[in-house]
Amino acid sequence: MNLVCVQRGPSACRELMREFDQEHSDAALRAELRGYNCELGHAESCTVLATMYADGLGVPRDEQKALALNERVRAERNQALKEIDACDAGDCALLKVWTQAHAPSLAVRDAMEDAQLAPDQETRKCDGGELKACLALINVFNVGRHPDQLRAAEFRRKAAALLASQCNLGKADACDAMADILIALGGNDRARGLGLLDRSCNDGRLGACLELATKLEDREQKASALRRALPLQEAQCTAGNALACLWAADEYRTRDPQKSAALKARGEKLVLDRSP
Repeated sequence: MNLVCVQRGPSACRELMREFDQEHSDAALRAELRGYNCELGHAESCTVLATMYADGLGVPRDEQKALALNERVRAERNQALKEIDACDAGDCALLKVWTQAHAPSLAVRDAMEDAQLAPDQETRKCDGGELKACLALINVFNVGRHPDQLRAAEFRRKAAALLASQCNLGKADACDAMADILIALGGNDRARGLGLLDRSCNDGRLGACLELATKLEDREQKASALRRALPLQEAQCTAGNALACLWAADEYRTRDPQKSAALKARGEKLVLDRSP
């Protein structure tokens, strides 16, 4: 491996890695080869090696090394994003729009990756009152590499407790987020969560009404939530939200065709007015 990776260069080293991945079951050798490729600047190898350290596969389990390797890949990505941001020629404008639009999802993905690689560390943060860590751990144990619904429920309860303190201070977003978590827990917690969404919907929060409609099983209750959402969507339409206009138009399609047509026309005009 030394001969190939050091003397023959990155492309030969990557080719050897592909052969090892297909033909060798020795995890320690695969980890060593991934390490060579990572040092030669192969980002995918750094990511795979980070996972191997997180799981203790072929190397001693080490959350700090896993995070450090992942941070190395992330730093290269962030440098590339900075270069895009500094560019003003050609297709840079489109790239900037794309990167800005995806910035929130990248932040969520980064938190998820940290929790996947270092669940023990993130657990300590969650126990210390860091909501972001608790939410990341819910996803880790719900849909991560090692699903564990009991642990997912454990972190849902911790997150709900942290959100409850914010909700009690009158923060509506926290109440809605807590409601979603309680609904996922089921049983009495589900009933409590639905009650929170119902109250939030009555307070005029459009998102709560729509979420309530998706979570309720009774058809009449679903219809009630959508009826409460309708005037809120109309208000959003009046304020210039094209999607709200089109949603309201669809709801009025059978009950008031004339109003539906007017709302649809306004929505389409808003879309056209914003087109380049």
